[in-house]
Amino acid sequence: MTESVSRRKAAFTGVLCLINANYIRGGVYASGQDAWIAAAASTLLLLPVAGWFTWLVRRYPDKTLFAILHETLPRWIAAPVSAFAVAYALLVAVITASNFSIFVQSNILADTPRYFITALLLAAALMLCKTGARTFSQWCVFVFPAVLVLILILTAFAVPHFDWANLRPAFREPAGLLEGTVRLFVTSLGMLLFLFSLFAGTQHKKGEMSPFFASVIGSGALLTAVFLANTLIFPEQVSRNIRYITYYTASVVGFGDFFQHIEIFSAFVYQCTSIAALAVILSFLCQGLESLFSLSDARVMAAPLALFIYAVSLNLLYSSMEAPGGSGIRWYGVFLPAVLLIPAAASLPGRRLRRGTRGG
Repeated sequence: MTESVSRRKAAFTGVLCLINANYIRGGVYASGQDAWIAAAASTLLLLPVAGWFTWLVRRYPDKTLFAILHETLPRWIAAPVSAFAVAYALLVAVITASNFSIFVQSNILADTPRYFITALLLAAALMLCKTGARTFSQWCVFVFPAVLVLILILTAFAVPHFDWANLRPAFREPAGLLEGTVRLFVTSLGMLLFLFSLFAGTQHKKGEMSPFFASVIGSGALLTAVFLANTLIFPEQVSRNIRYITYYTASVVGFGDFFQHIEIFSAFVYQCTSIAALAVILSFLCQGLESLFSLSDARVMAAPLALFIYAVSLNLLYSSMEAPGGSGIRWYGVFLPAVLLIPAAASLPGRRLRRGTRGG
């Protein structure tokens, strides 16, 4: 069973989590000046997935993804699929924590050790995870307006610096556009999986928009706007060489002589979304361990999981160029079919259908 949260809280939580992985980097690593097109295209691709997950939630109300897997599949199949989901969540958590600490150390606090930055980030995420879905989603409701306003302010202040010639020529590198779209799609798909159990307990009336759709549309609109602003500020020759382009886009805009260096706002947005994403992943991991090992309350495992993520994130990825999205790494192409396997397995009739057939 899952904790019941309102549709509004679930939607705000989903938007924060979905923009996290791609916000600060701006999506230019593969798509270049077409990054905003990749963001829009990935959003369109995610809409059928949102419909698919909404159908699953309605078919199995108040059940976690792992509970659905064990109900629809034999245990000898459900267990390895669940184990893969847990392993994938651990990988994403490690990447999320590592990327944030690398960003802060390389751009803001150069003399601060990464282990201190990562510890503070994971401590905040762990605290939210331990409070439960209702309290955690309420925190997201409190934070979301600030994040939204800051993104809108940063985009608005960038308008006088726009160079519309940067948009031409569009679709110059179809392969790069496809690669960027797939990467944005896979990172968002993984986060939708982690959000599944939170959304399964959502209270909403018939006819209201599913939190899956609200999260995908809201995050897609924000990322498309941010990526478009980045494109209009920096020409492609420059943007491809900037690792954290959204941060540097904010650094070149201001308001008069008294309101400068507002790039710290983009860092605050990245911090809030990273905390939200890690808290959701920790909750997902606890549910996975509870299902795999038949634990009564796996939230006690949140602290050891956070410690494991902390240790691995400090030793696995040493620089932003080695992180996913950096030079030569195409991890998203490997995980796309495997990640799709998880909801596909949960959608099978499995034992549930066989029981109904016997009863008839």
